[in-house]
Amino acid sequence: MIVHQIPYLESLGIAPAVAAASVAAFTLGSIAGRVGFALIADRYEKRLLLAAACAIVVCGMPLLALSEGLWGASAAIGIVGAGVGGTLPTRPALLADYFGTRHFGAILGLGMTLLTIGAVLSPTVVGFIVDRTGEYTMGWVVCGLVATLAVPLMLFASPPDARPYRSAAAPAEGAGGAGSDAPRS
Repeated sequence: MIVHQIPYLESLGIAPAVAAASVAAFTLGSIAGRVGFALIADRYEKRLLLAAACAIVVCGMPLLALSEGLWGASAAIGIVGAGVGGTLPTRPALLADYFGTRHFGAILGLGMTLLTIGAVLSPTVVGFIVDRTGEYTMGWVVCGLVATLAVPLMLFASPPDARPYRSAAAPAEGAGGAGSDAPRS
């Protein structure tokens, strides 16, 4: 959505300079989501919060698809921004809870790689849909459907039962301690 939001608004007949101002709606929504979810992430189950953040994105996408003007589209963009912003503090905190911090960099890096692949594919897919249909509605619906998949995946996620990955610090090489990767007998 970020890549296509200005061309989308232009397709609704909104002047380019005004359409560019809609970036503020996403940014403000994202800041609200980041701050709001960061404040509650340590009080509530992060898995449920991440599902809620994804659900906010899911709610914003059909609103974007149905919007016919600047105010409706900007509100939808702000809602999507809040959902995206909510995932930013919650996702790494959930990963740390589930896997500890010993391999946090590798785990977060793998997750960010997958997110980057999605960030490359989604504007390409939306652009393809727009080229075929001449409008953004179906592209936004497809984005909403993909985001919908994240909600049950988060709801059913459970922490792995792999104690070596939950250790915060690695013991000395070959120590064979509780957080060691050394084989157990």
